[in-house]
Amino acid sequence: MDINNLKEKLKKEVTGKDSDIQLLMDTLDDILQKEPGSSVHLSVEDDGKLSSLFIQLPFMKTALEKFPEVILLDATYRVNSSKMPLFTFIVEDGHGCSIPVAHFFVAGECCETLEHGFTALQKSVDKETLEKNHVFLVDKDFSEIALIKKFFPKSKIHLCLFHVMKTFKKETASFSKRTNKKSNEVFELLEKIVYSSTEALYNKYYEQLKGLATSQFLQYYTKNWHNCRHMWVSAWRKQCITMGNRTTNRLESFHQKLKATMKSSNSLAKCVEVLVRFSRQKELDSLLVALCHLILFHQGY
Repeated sequence: MDINNLKEKLKKEVTGKDSDIQLLMDTLDDILQKEPGSSVHLSVEDDGKLSSLFIQLPFMKTALEKFPEVILLDATYRVNSSKMPLFTFIVEDGHGCSIPVAHFFVAGECCETLEHGFTALQKSVDKETLEKNHVFLVDKDFSEIALIKKFFPKSKIHLCLFHVMKTFKKETASFSKRTNKKSNEVFELLEKIVYSSTEALYNKYYEQLKGLATSQFLQYYTKNWHNCRHMWVSAWRKQCITMGNRTTNRLESFHQKLKATMKSSNSLAKCVEVLVRFSRQKELDSLLVALCHLILFHQGY
């Protein structure tokens, strides 16, 4: 949506003050002027409130075009006074650096609202680039997974192994507490299941789980994990291009460092300013690493 039109349509405050709306519009105008070729998409609810904001700078588009095979997606919270979660798409470049390729804020995390970010991404880059994606790496968020399946039907979805193991640890402890049984054996077996290198091994450990776990835990596991095993078990994951990415840790690290420069009390406009500045720094970091590699190559290392 055109920013000038939004200045009229955004009748109500984004953060509680009329000046905040103007400040946000001015910030977005400044981005478009300083970064020609940037993509900025906004969606507004019927009552005039901002429901989503998508931002992609030119270097982000270039990074996505060069390294579209594996995309990480995750959200972070408490980064602005509007309480709009920030979602980031990130890729790994040829030197192992994390490069953000798009950001979007949403007023709510329902599938319909999140879809604005995916739609904007689809509009901002060519179809051929998106079709080169092989894997999306995410946490187990059903809205995200549903949208990836819709917009990237040929891509495989992998779940972050760190969060898978963390969930297993929590759930085995929970079921153990309710049944007065130790959880160590079940958790150790689940760990073997996660790293099963073949489907036969998975089936073997799954049968062992049936004989070891309680019926309640087995019911939970079958419903929530067995039916999506291709997303998190090594036997299926190793068949895909992952660039060695098994977790969303590089994206969580990006968000953690970003939040160190942000305050939850900042206006959305200020949050966008910091986000753009921090993202540009990641571009510079990547260029410096590439330069170092080039120098070392010419020196014979």
